[in-house]
Amino acid sequence: MKYLLRKTLNSLTLLSVLAVLFFGSNQALATSTSSSLNNVVFGDSETTGQTQTPGIQDVTNTDHFYGSNRYETAALISQRGWSRSDTVVLVRGDEFTDAIAAVPLAHKLDAPMLVNGSDVLNDETKQEIERLGAKEVIIIGGYLSINQDVEQQIKALGVAVDRINGSTRYDTAKIIAEQLGNNHDEAIVINVNAFTDGIAIAPYAAREGIPILFTEKDYIPKETKDILDQVKSTTVLGGYLVISDDILRQMPAPNQIAGATVYSTTDMVIKLFNSSRNQAYVVSRDSFADGMTASVLAAKNDESIIFSNANQLLDVPRQTMNLFDNITIIGGPFSPDLVEEIRNR
Repeated sequence: MKYLLRKTLNSLTLLSVLAVLFFGSNQALATSTSSSLNNVVFGDSETTGQTQTPGIQDVTNTDHFYGSNRYETAALISQRGWSRSDTVVLVRGDEFTDAIAAVPLAHKLDAPMLVNGSDVLNDETKQEIERLGAKEVIIIGGYLSINQDVEQQIKALGVAVDRINGSTRYDTAKIIAEQLGNNHDEAIVINVNAFTDGIAIAPYAAREGIPILFTEKDYIPKETKDILDQVKSTTVLGGYLVISDDILRQMPAPNQIAGATVYSTTDMVIKLFNSSRNQAYVVSRDSFADGMTASVLAAKNDESIIFSNANQLLDVPRQTMNLFDNITIIGGPFSPDLVEEIRNR
């Protein structure tokens, strides 16, 4: 695997040099696994002000399903994978670090991931908890993320509530890592602000039971280092703009995956870590909630996540989609032209 990663990265380095010569250094080098961290956007049909009529559309080997908001889309994803479930993992619908770290735990528990706001149990989430016949809901994050009112409303359904809440987001990830087991050979590390990197690697991490940890660009938080001190190797997503070379050298046996764009990074992750070519889920690169909940379903079904922008099918994601027999587009907002372009790719 190390040879394959290094070979891939050597090829990428050559491509980056050529890109510098052709496009200029600013365009070629200002990109990273998640583009610029200053351009991270959390959005879906709710946060962008656009609404969608819930529906499922099937054409040949491509279908598209979506809810009217992130909460309903998460419930629809749950319905695709689980007829019943004793456990539900519940995360805040507009934050991502806790949710990314929780994907391997949800997979271990064979539990769907649902999303909620901070202070009231959403109707769509409540109805899905009831449909699943859940006996326990595990809330990820502290009371500032999902408060006690939501906890009490869940308990009123006759459902037990547990909560995983560290003092920081790094500590929460550490606690989740410990719940995955005590003997990890490998850890996955991403920049704490690079949500697309986390979504891309989450299905693989979940299937393999590998913890997902967070770092800053220029220092490794103590909580992350505590877990890294226990592992033999690390898979690190992101280039030098999101994880400095000095930090990389401090990690045990690091294998770095750094595409020129989020699309090329996702393509690399799929080719390195998932040989199944039956189906992939396409999510918007701007929609955290849809991507995170879909990654739990992808892990369950041994499938992959592919990113697209909302309005145009770019060459790299098109090529990645063409690796698969079936494509399911999840959530949005995606323009009708983009959906049609994916179907006709």
